Amino acid sequence: MDPVDGRFKTPTSGSLLGLTALFGLVLCSCRGEPSTGGPRQGHLAAATDTVGVQNGSPEFAPIDSIFTIIDDLTGDGEADSLKLRVIGSSMESPFEWTARIWVRGELAFEHEAVDSLTDALFGDTESRAESYGLTGVREQDKTWYYLEELPRRLIDKAQFQATSAIFDASSPAGVSRTLSRELGERGLRDEQVLRGIIERAEERLKAGTVLLSIPRSPFQSEFPRIYVEEVGEFVPVFVW
Repeated sequence: MDPVDGRFKTPTSGSLLGLTALFGLVLCSCRGEPSTGGPRQGHLAAATDTVGVQNGSPEFAPIDSIFTIIDDLTGDGEADSLKLRVIGSSMESPFEWTARIWVRGELAFEHEAVDSLTDALFGDTESRAESYGLTGVREQDKTWYYLEELPRRLIDKAQFQATSAIFDASSPAGVSRTLSRELGERGLRDEQVLRGIIERAEERLKAGTVLLSIPRSPFQSEFPRIYVEEVGEFVPVFVW
């Protein structure tokens, strides 16, 4: 069943509080397939965000929030669409979220997460949590992370100097060996094709490009990914 449009159900109980003002965004429907027109590149384009409030308290509020981000995610100069959906049955239970990316109308990336381990961090009063912007107030931290921070962390606009260590061809953590390894695992082993992909990826990174960054928690993200046309996927481009 479709994890965004099928398995999860929009909550209907309780009054609905729109969170549009929190982001300063234009409210619109995001439940269909992405549109090719509309917002300019680099814009957190729209959010359909609702928090159901029961008995006047957000503590037991079901959450169903959808964000659409429009940007050139592939480096071809055309706008692509990333949709994030956050589902929470209660502030006291782990949230679930799904991120999907469409490239030229085709689904190119999907990530599902049930943040069972991350959930324990919210309400943590240790200094490490505070240093990452958490206050130690569970409801406040959880709302901030899922409805403000997470949508903004999914993509990262990065530019690297030519002298950066990621361009060291001998480094197992650099662009060359990371892409060779990742693409080899996907069945692409032609050396000439690989060399062309690596060169184009390095050019994009030096010029400045959008990277996909999937958070594991408020403290950590997966290795950055770059879109590779030859395999139609977002592939890890370097590691640390």
